[in-house]
Amino acid sequence: MGLKQTKILGRPYPDEQMLVYEGPEVFQVGNLLYKELFAHGRIFSDVGKKRFIQRSLNYRELKKRTGLEESRLKAALVNLLEQNCVQLLDGRYIMNLGGASALEEYVAECEVQGVSLPLAKGGLR
Repeated sequence: MGLKQTKILGRPYPDEQMLVYEGPEVFQVGNLLYKELFAHGRIFSDVGKKRFIQRSLNYRELKKRTGLEESRLKAALVNLLEQNCVQLLDGRYIMNLGGASALEEYVAECEVQGVSLPLAKGGLR
């Protein structure tokens, strides 16, 4: 089963063109991401998805465990982050993967602590 390749110009970085892969690799990487990185609704404060990918402490581990070429792993990560992140108004991103929504849990926890948490409309779009 081959990968569907979609060439996207100007998104999400206007000065680059990027291939986003949709297929088994995305699900494989997504499962690892959920288990290894985001099981607890981790919040990260990097200014963008690209920096997060480059700085992820688990990037080498993901590469080793998936056996994917670097370009395909990065494309799968970008695809997952594009589809599954919501940007908060303060610029941070939160992952929202899996059946139980990490975002909803995070918002609920903020409400319990009395923290106001307005979300950016439309996520990353």
